[in-house]
Amino acid sequence: MTNATVADLAAASNGRTLQIRYKDGEQTVIVPPSTSIVTFKHAGRELLVPGASVSLTAQEVAGKLTARRINAGRDGFSLAY
Repeated sequence: MTNATVADLAAASNGRTLQIRYKDGEQTVIVPPSTSIVTFKHAGRELLVPGASVSLTAQEVAGKLTARRINAGRDGFSLAY
């Protein structure tokens, strides 16, 4: 696994192309049209409704799990809290 930054996203006849940059260089990756590209943005608790798609990270504090970050989906995932 390599950490990279997306430098450019463009439409192509066979999908979308991502130009990614990482520590030792850069690379162009073709992403099929069926692949979701998700953007995170700040949102409020109103996204936390029954049936919403969520993922979270939690930390054990004093024997209890405490949510540190909750991602809730609406047209992809949005940072909820």
